[in-house]
Amino acid sequence: MARVFVLLLLILACSNHVLAAGPPASCRIYTGTEIQVPDEIRNILSSSKAAAIEACVGARQSSIRYSWISAHERGPFGICFYRTRALFQHTPAGPWTFTPPAGQEYLATQALYMAVEQGECPSFGDERYVVANEISVGLFINLTAFWKKISMSDSALVAALAPIAQLDDNEFRKFMAAMREQRLDAPPKLRQVSLWVSGNLPFYSLEITSRSDAWGLIVDMAMGGEVVVVGFGRRVP
Repeated sequence: MARVFVLLLLILACSNHVLAAGPPASCRIYTGTEIQVPDEIRNILSSSKAAAIEACVGARQSSIRYSWISAHERGPFGICFYRTRALFQHTPAGPWTFTPPAGQEYLATQALYMAVEQGECPSFGDERYVVANEISVGLFINLTAFWKKISMSDSALVAALAPIAQLDDNEFRKFMAAMREQRLDAPPKLRQVSLWVSGNLPFYSLEITSRSDAWGLIVDMAMGGEVVVVGFGRRVP
């Protein structure tokens, strides 16, 4: 119990960093086989040798951001995966590269998408894919199975969060209400699984989307490979 208490303090001290989220972007993926493909997209597909291109417009941006998408690959244990990397053009007629403008290296984002699928790999952007940065295949399978198990019912969620949450806390009630509301449509979607380090201690962040909010769980791996929740909170813009 002491270990959980210490870990929770570390997480709460940085919760704004862990759970901060920007406004959603409107994105579309092009493979070049669509009936209508903008000339800009077709040129990028040809020059970058990408399997697909994602075009996104953020809620606070007017310009379009492009990302290169790799071909699907099949990994261990039936995992399907593909990669994305941000693309940049430094002059209007210049080539598209992975190199961001000077001083804006933080824009050089990349992501690995994984899905547990024994059949044909889903299409790019399919909701079965989860962003899985700095996560091994085995850990990804373990963490996604854990979320699937605890997200199916209120009782399973309560059991998972009871060691670290005040069950009468207002934020906990909002989280439970959001998950309950989401289950009316479909199981709450796991959006991203990633490594998160606090005080040189490794944890894992599970980001979840619901009808109205986005939430995050911080989990730890206990002895024997058991997944335990050590923190949770609402993602805020």
